[in-house]
Amino acid sequence: CAEAGASIVHFHARDPDTGEQRLDDTDLYRAAVKGVRAAGSDLHLYPSYPAFLSGRGDPLAERFGHVLALADDPDLAMRIAPLDMGSLNFVIAEAGELAAIPLEASVYQNPFPLLQRMAEQCDARDLLVTLAIFEPGHLRLLLFENWRDARGVLLMPGDGLILPLGFLRQAGRELRSDREIGRRR
Repeated sequence: CAEAGASIVHFHARDPDTGEQRLDDTDLYRAAVKGVRAAGSDLHLYPSYPAFLSGRGDPLAERFGHVLALADDPDLAMRIAPLDMGSLNFVIAEAGELAAIPLEASVYQNPFPLLQRMAEQCDARDLLVTLAIFEPGHLRLLLFENWRDARGVLLMPGDGLILPLGFLRQAGRELRSDREIGRRR
C-alpha cells in the first residue's frame, strides 16, 4: 500500500489458515502490524472492530478492547482508531432483489453511550479517530450535537470521501447560523 502512495491503512484481521475475519483478535492485528513495521514501513495502520456484541460482558471491552490494547503497545505506534457513528440496519441485495437476513444479524447496534465511552478512551490515549458515517443520522450527530471535541476525520464508506472533522464542525456552525438568520426574517 505504501508503494502505491497510501499513508493510512484500515484493515480487518483474518485467520491465516481460513481467511475468516477475526475483527477483535489482538494477536492477529499485532502480528500484522509488526510484519508491516519489520518491512520498514511507517504506514499509519488502524484496525476494525466487530459489528455484533454477545451481550455477555462489557460492550467496551468486547467491541473495542483490542483497539485499546494495540494503542497501548508502544512497539506498534498505532495512533488511529475507528468509530462508527451509530447503529444501522443491514440490507443485502442479490440479483436486484432484497435478500433475507437473519434477524440477529440485521441490526448493527452502536448506541450513543457506547460511542461516548469509546471516544473517551481514544481521547485518553490521544488517538486520532476516523468517524465512519453510514447514514444521515450519523452525520447529524457530528454536525449539530457537538457531542465531543474530537480530533478526527470523517470517512464516508463506499465514497472514498475523507474530510477533517474541524471542517465539518465549521460547516455545521454555518448551517445553524444560516437557519437562525432565516428564522429572524
